[in-house]
Amino acid sequence: MATPKVSLMAIGYQGLVPLEFCSLLRKSGVQRVADVRQLPLSRKSGFSKTEPAATLKANGIEYVGFPKLGTPPAMRDR
Repeated sequence: MATPKVSLMAIGYQGLVPLEFCSLLRKSGVQRVADVRQLPLSRKSGFSKTEPAATLKANGIEYVGFPKLGTPPAMRDR
């Protein structure tokens, strides 16, 4: 049995609105987004708390949060 091909990509959302972000992901063939922010907050509208998950789901992309992989506050303040 063949092992499925898995790709890992990194992307930021600076300068994008949520629908542009989803469009870029779809065009790149992304099926799942892993959010590694310890605190899923953003000053940018549409990218805080539950908003990204809802927008991605509405666009056929799975959202998974991994806050334990995020940068702790002490390191963000450097």
